[in-house]
Amino acid sequence: MDTIEPSDAGSQTGKTKIWIIVGVAAVLLCLCCLVLVIGGFLLFQLGVLDWSLLGFGLNPSAEPRAGAIDLQGGFSPDPYMTPASNGGGTLNVYNQNLGGQCVGFTARQPDYVLNWSGETSRLRIFYLADNNADAALVIYTPNGQYLCNDDFSPASRDPMVQIPSPSAGAYAIWITNLAEGQTGSGRLYITQFDLDPLHPDFSDRLNPGAEPAYGEIALSSGFQPDPYTAAAAVGGNVDVNSLDLEAGCLGYTTSEPTFRLNLTGSLGPLNIFFMSDHTEDTTLIIRTPDGRYLCNDDSGYSFDPMLTLSNPQQGEYLIWIGSYWPEGQVSGTLYLTQQDLHPGNIFGQGELDPSLDPLYGETSLQPGFSPDPYTVFVQSGSSLDVWSMNIPGCGGFAESAPTFRLNWSGSTETLSIGFVDDLGGDTTMVVQGPGGEYYCNDDSNSSLNPTVRINNPPPGEYNIWVNSYQRGGAHQGYLSITDAPVPSLNPNLSPIFGSRSLQAGFSPDPYTVNITAGGPIDVRSSPLYAYGCIGWATEAPTYQVVYSGSSSRLRFFFIASDSGDSTMSVLAPNGVWYCNDDSGFPDRNNNRYNPLVDIFNPPAGVYLIWVGSYSSNNDHPGTLYITGQDINQSNIP
Repeated sequence: MDTIEPSDAGSQTGKTKIWIIVGVAAVLLCLCCLVLVIGGFLLFQLGVLDWSLLGFGLNPSAEPRAGAIDLQGGFSPDPYMTPASNGGGTLNVYNQNLGGQCVGFTARQPDYVLNWSGETSRLRIFYLADNNADAALVIYTPNGQYLCNDDFSPASRDPMVQIPSPSAGAYAIWITNLAEGQTGSGRLYITQFDLDPLHPDFSDRLNPGAEPAYGEIALSSGFQPDPYTAAAAVGGNVDVNSLDLEAGCLGYTTSEPTFRLNLTGSLGPLNIFFMSDHTEDTTLIIRTPDGRYLCNDDSGYSFDPMLTLSNPQQGEYLIWIGSYWPEGQVSGTLYLTQQDLHPGNIFGQGELDPSLDPLYGETSLQPGFSPDPYTVFVQSGSSLDVWSMNIPGCGGFAESAPTFRLNWSGSTETLSIGFVDDLGGDTTMVVQGPGGEYYCNDDSNSSLNPTVRINNPPPGEYNIWVNSYQRGGAHQGYLSITDAPVPSLNPNLSPIFGSRSLQAGFSPDPYTVNITAGGPIDVRSSPLYAYGCIGWATEAPTYQVVYSGSSSRLRFFFIASDSGDSTMSVLAPNGVWYCNDDSGFPDRNNNRYNPLVDIFNPPAGVYLIWVGSYSSNNDHPGTLYITGQDINQSNIP
């Protein structure tokens, strides 16, 4: 029998086929792997997949290293704070492609998990690292989003994440360290309020969670009595302007609210205003139930603030009342009303009526009268709010009828009408001249007593109102009338510290000259007195500027080198007075009591400048600045 042997050629062909199949399979496998790698990379980039699925990324569902925090809307105490550490892992968050602010080194599992429930307008989570270490925050929200922050601001290396209207659920929190392999200590904060790494507590902030200083008010539609009133003494060390709440939020108040107002039911328009007892300048700040801030400084009727809630929502309103100035407390009354009431008509409606018989009689005088001064015992008014009558420079609380009437005849240089309270109380004065013009004064001669001085008084009837500075007060004492000469600012004398000619666009700008402020003459007592000009100055001008050309502004300001309180009075070429006491701009020594006078579209001619001290027998060396720019004591080049 013949035997057939397999040929070498056939065997070789079979082996070749096998290697081809293996090669094709390998290529296909490589292509599949490449597709998986590229596809996976794209999915990670698009955020469809999480690195934690592969076991080497952040794992939000892992057990937190430091524990869980359970909080709900309205939690107390707020802020929640716990000691915490940062870093402590080798995972580089930056490589996870979660966003440019997602940085630092940490472990896969979170440091904390916040279990949140309830509602709030926002949630802030921030971390304060000890020893100025550089940390960052990474937060995974219930809806699968990563929120990160490295530095809260250029002034702070500490991170903060804000979550508007946070959803209920678990928030995984990592506190990372920007240095690999390092750990640090610090404090983790969670708050619903306006706190941040630069302001982690309420020492210089408004504290909505604190108990109100003057109690709680619950009102519903048709409440009685209307207006609802509550007394308070306001002012504090919290600078509201620095909080960047809303436009118009000003003043100095306490951290805790002044009042809490709870509104229930459907309520129509509600007026909320505060009236100080002595017409000091106050401010109003209200936090609405949805966390917004509403603010007002001046109501338009006076320095008293007012806000109108046109369609108020139900809920809690927190009310802060502040003083416009940082020092001292201001006493007064809060008003809540659904009526058409405001600071201009709540107290003492009516007008000054010169046609009524004067309450304490009248007299007729002429130059050379004797005895000089003429005196009469009177009592001040207290019921009508003169501040709300919009008579420039006039204030206090008067009666409709004049306190006294003077019939003047003849010619004299100056007629002075003054009042001295027997007990040193604070009073004001309004005088209406023969032509219906008004002359007014509050304080004179470094006292709380008013004096009105009328230069070259025309003959005729002068109606005089002596008023109480405070609502409801009444003061008694002597009204005096004299035509004796009074020390005066004298524009005809040579300026003490010299003169300078300046043309619009002058250089260098600002132009400066060293002077000394102060003098023996009470500016308010001078026959040249203009409303708002106060202080003690020399008879001759302090300095003179001869100005030419055309510009939009000419500004004068003074900085006392001894941080003293100074004033400024400027007589312009057209005979108009410009005066200032405190500019409010802090100088390098944080002194806000330096004066500043602005003259817009200044006419060409001679400007006479008196720089005085606020109180008598005080001289303040310093520098007078003259500029056409918008610079002041706080931003001198």
